[in-house]
Amino acid sequence: MPCRPAPANVAAAAERLASEAERLATLVSALAKAARLVPPPLEPVAPAPVIVPPPEPSAEERLRHFAARHAVFFSSGTDFLQPAETARTLDEAAERIKAAAGTLVRVVG
Repeated sequence: MPCRPAPANVAAAAERLASEAERLATLVSALAKAARLVPPPLEPVAPAPVIVPPPEPSAEERLRHFAARHAVFFSSGTDFLQPAETARTLDEAAERIKAAAGTLVRVVG
């Protein structure tokens, strides 16, 4: 704040001192209010949980899932409505049966 020249009489000095005291009181009050407005420090946030993907199903589980979704009924000389799709399904069944070696597979027909 710039320096003001000294007043010529005591009354003017007292008035100026009262004015400065009032200004100082206002500033102190404003600072006190501002201090109350400061938010409290943040609490540490727990890290996000680690999402672990489920384990890959075993060959036996994949075969069980396949068997639950497919049923193939045929006998010698059967003609299929969609031979290409049937061949793919039977190939997939054969792959899964081979992959699940040691698993009992019953073929009825």
